[in-house]
Amino acid sequence: RMLLSRVVGLPSRRSASSAIPSAIAGFVADLASSRAIERSVEKSSVELEKLIDEEKATAIDRINYIKKLPTQVNKQQLNRIRKSSFASEFSSTTFKNDDTIVAIDKLCKLKATDTEGYRTLMSNLSSICPSNLRTASVCSLVEVVSTNEESKVIDNDEWRSESRKIVAELITHSEIPTQILYALKRSNLWKDECFQAIDGQFTNMNFTDKVSLLNALSGRKDVEDSFLNRMVEDIARDATPLTFRQCVNLATTCIDLKLKSSRLKEKLIEETKAAMGSMEKWNDARTIVTLFTIWRVTDDQVWKLLSKWTARKAEDELKTPFKDLAAVVYMMADLGRSEGAETASILSKRMCREKGGDAVNWLSTIMSLSFYSCVDHEYIENVLGTAFIEDALAQAPMKKALVLRLLMQVDYYASTLPSYTGPRLRDHENLITDKDRASILSSYYPASKKSDVDSFRSCLPRVIVDPSHRSPSVHPSGITVEALFTNANGEEEAVVYVPSDRCARDKNGERMMGSIIFSLHCMLKMGVKVHLFTQDEMSAFNSHVEATAYIKKKILGVESK
Repeated sequence: RMLLSRVVGLPSRRSASSAIPSAIAGFVADLASSRAIERSVEKSSVELEKLIDEEKATAIDRINYIKKLPTQVNKQQLNRIRKSSFASEFSSTTFKNDDTIVAIDKLCKLKATDTEGYRTLMSNLSSICPSNLRTASVCSLVEVVSTNEESKVIDNDEWRSESRKIVAELITHSEIPTQILYALKRSNLWKDECFQAIDGQFTNMNFTDKVSLLNALSGRKDVEDSFLNRMVEDIARDATPLTFRQCVNLATTCIDLKLKSSRLKEKLIEETKAAMGSMEKWNDARTIVTLFTIWRVTDDQVWKLLSKWTARKAEDELKTPFKDLAAVVYMMADLGRSEGAETASILSKRMCREKGGDAVNWLSTIMSLSFYSCVDHEYIENVLGTAFIEDALAQAPMKKALVLRLLMQVDYYASTLPSYTGPRLRDHENLITDKDRASILSSYYPASKKSDVDSFRSCLPRVIVDPSHRSPSVHPSGITVEALFTNANGEEEAVVYVPSDRCARDKNGERMMGSIIFSLHCMLKMGVKVHLFTQDEMSAFNSHVEATAYIKKKILGVESK
């Protein structure tokens, strides 16, 4: 009120209040008029250069000149802003905050952070109360700091320290709006003062901003695990419902940061089921399915909803990306989800090699359709042909064990089809060497489970006497068997041990992954008698004697003496 009194002669409190509206209206009109004039007389770079050289330019003219400079300047332009007199009036002039930030950005890009203009503008910015900066201005400053630091345009420790300190202060005194979070997502500021400022603000943030902040951390490797875990658990415990967009964003973050919180897993499953009615994009469905596959989710209801959505959407061929459809079917097959059968059937009618990606992806697609028993013979013939096998092995030399196992599984599936007469792996001489088989074997059991595997194997000599029968090997079905022999009736029998990492666990126990289920199903169709043991099953025994007795009874049908 006092300011307005001095500017427009506003009457004092004791004067008639009726004069206030007209005075304010006049002030606003004058202000609008002055701004319109200012816009109308904006000077060109040439005009500004002339004023500066003639020492007639105002401080506003000079900062506008900095803003208009290209990132590639000539020596004359650079010398002009380096003169000590160029910024002589900057400290006594009040600039628009956005102009100050843009000018600082330009001086950084011109490697002019050693100039008086840069130092004065940074000093001016430091003196601004953070609450007086618009969110857009804060975001702009974050972008300026991150862009110039990450692109290594300058090498100035003072700049980095000072600018990060300013951004940290702004964050500390704000409520961290979502726009700032996403500006930070693209920056390299998650350290030093800025990280501490955000860490200190976390407890005061609302649920939406916490979710946004977690999403803003996607892809970063410089966030402390303790802070990350605290955020995850806090979000997981919060009863606030998630929108479907938040579910997708959280899923993306969990994938990027490899999060494995059981509490967050339960929350995201339930929230996805509740919000799935809002899902419209295939990309979103693929993100959710990817996370649930990584997490090995066994919730039947969420998979029924996902498979129902994918099957319905897949009917519209024009709006269904082939790669997304194939990826979703592959992941459902990988988890052994029978709910994916309808979607797989639709995919089988859309098969197109040109859209199938590289050889490994195409082979994975054929494998997933084989799992659902809906692949045409021509595609099996394609992947078992010489040209494709050579192409697949050449494209993925580091994934040779995976490629060979997939080929073995598809080939063994072909042996269960009476009408299939196409090529087989046996037609390719010396395709799988002893070294390859050893590599496939080692890839089946994770190093962390070696002691459990060794413990199981140590029981077998008391059950299967002939050592040649109990040698670990790769079965033609692609699965690893601990023992393989022919019984007195001429039937083939196999002992299979499934480690925990080949299973998805839920409250009812373990469910085997799709590749295991597929191989076992094909073996049964071929008349192989399979004796199956899982790590979870064997962990119930406290002694070697008890475990051996159990194995003997299950394989031979007799009690140990």
